[in-house]
Amino acid sequence: MQMLAIHGEQNCRVCFDGCSGRSLNVNGRRLVNDPGYWGAADPRILILGQSKGNTQVQTYAKAGFDKVAFSGIRDRLELILKAVSINLSGRVFENAFTEKETELGFASLLRCSLSDPSGKTSGSPVTTGMSDRMFDRWIGNCARRWLTQLNPRLRLVIFLGLTPRYVKGVMRHLKTLHADTFKQIGDVTATAAGVTWVFAQHPSRISENHYRRWVDAGPHVKRDAVTEAVVKALSGL
Repeated sequence: MQMLAIHGEQNCRVCFDGCSGRSLNVNGRRLVNDPGYWGAADPRILILGQSKGNTQVQTYAKAGFDKVAFSGIRDRLELILKAVSINLSGRVFENAFTEKETELGFASLLRCSLSDPSGKTSGSPVTTGMSDRMFDRWIGNCARRWLTQLNPRLRLVIFLGLTPRYVKGVMRHLKTLHADTFKQIGDVTATAAGVTWVFAQHPSRISENHYRRWVDAGPHVKRDAVTEAVVKALSGL
């Protein structure tokens, strides 16, 4: 059975083929070879950020691997997931980022660390880089490595990020990977390879107003569409 990953540091150097070093620089963007994965080795739900940044790298040095993913914003991520009917009741969300987790998996679309030409890792370095053909190859490599042969137990993948450029770019890669089964259902929902793929609000503090709208009880067109897709994907589980 093909597993998405095993909790811990990942051994992947696809983008670094022919390079003996640990970092690559393309048009000012720096990619550091430190891919990681957290949680269940055989998840039903996979949650993907965009890339690891300085906060995560610093957390690893100070607190260890299990504390890295979504460091400092796990409480916000929990509320984002609950807002689309991911049932986390009775669970300690912090424990989901350990190797003992059985339902949830966490990583990022680009699993290595990334900084943009200005050296920043916050914001949207992945989104802004999608228009760069060389950079977009990194995303394509990562997607093929981790999102092609999906575990039969997987039912739902949640990408964190709602900007139109990001959604369009990820959808393009999904369509390439799963050309025979890909079907875009709505602006932020799709199906492919028997799995539902959706886009949700990122827990970053940069987009505070968007975050508050997502977790509030009022109507939200994209959140409501995602909720409908999530409920359908997880029905009977």
